[in-house]
Amino acid sequence: CFVGLWDSHSLLSFVVIPKALYLSIGFVFLIMGVVSHIRVRSEIQKRREKTDALESLLCRIGKTLTSEESLSQFYHGLFSLLSGLFSFLFLLPASIEFGCYVYEYLHMDSWMASWQEHSCRDPKLRELWQMPCRQPGQTYQGKDLPTMWLYFLKFGAIPVKAAFSCTWVWCRKTLNTWKRFLSRLTGDNSNIYDTPHQL
Repeated sequence: CFVGLWDSHSLLSFVVIPKALYLSIGFVFLIMGVVSHIRVRSEIQKRREKTDALESLLCRIGKTLTSEESLSQFYHGLFSLLSGLFSFLFLLPASIEFGCYVYEYLHMDSWMASWQEHSCRDPKLRELWQMPCRQPGQTYQGKDLPTMWLYFLKFGAIPVKAAFSCTWVWCRKTLNTWKRFLSRLTGDNSNIYDTPHQL
């Protein structure tokens, strides 16, 4: 059950165009984040100021680094590495999946026509589905079939993209934020999950 399984126009309208939009919007946000990160980094270097929270975080992460300059470089490198790694690991499978859907859209009508021509010449299927043949003759020489590697690639890229998204989003900080939000929503200000309770 898939919205674009049998109709190329549905595949284009409900799958290809929305995926193109969210990939391009996501790429724009990624570029904006990189530009913002570079601006903040250059502003910190220009002012040579550090906040206490950033300094304590850097001291905890890089205990072997001694100078403030090396700590700042370590932080910048770590953040850039993690952001770049997760962006690449998400965008690569998402782009592969999008490319497979575009390839399906471009070839779907010819695949369906070829399947219909082969199926209408089968006596059982012709009787069952009342399918007319568009080309004359008892045999059909054309074979325009989808390649299996395309589907292996597409269905392999989908869980890889989901796994890296979950790794990035569902970290401890996100879970603690949701826990605080739900406790505020229900009016419970105590952290009931942090302390054991007796029944």
